[in-house]
Amino acid sequence: SVAAWIPIVPIILALILPIVAAIPITKWARHRARMRRLDDGDISAAWEEIVVRLTDFGAEPDPAATPTEVAESVDPTMKPLASVYSRSIYGGAGRLSSEQTDTARQSMQLTSDRFIMKHSAIERFRSYYRLASLRRRFR
Repeated sequence: SVAAWIPIVPIILALILPIVAAIPITKWARHRARMRRLDDGDISAAWEEIVVRLTDFGAEPDPAATPTEVAESVDPTMKPLASVYSRSIYGGAGRLSSEQTDTARQSMQLTSDRFIMKHSAIERFRSYYRLASLRRRFR
């Protein structure tokens, strides 16, 4: 007397739920790895975090643009991060000071906060499942 499709539903859910959960879990794990690198003084981790966030919101920066150009097109709060990142990549100054690392971290956090304020809850939810930033790594 039970419909034939009812026993199949739990099997389908058991197959779909891990896939649905895998995307945000993978993104969270990569975020944590970037934040550990930033804690160790790697400024490029902060820049990667912002680029990933932009990509997930569908606004991947132009790869030919300089960090300063990207910051100008995104938000003024991103300019300090772009400046410190440019100095670390192109300046050849070696390891940056803790003040510069803190500046980059604060700029990254302010820019992330602006993304949250700028985008609706639905857009933020979609960004958790957008595959663009996961595919970006394999190009």
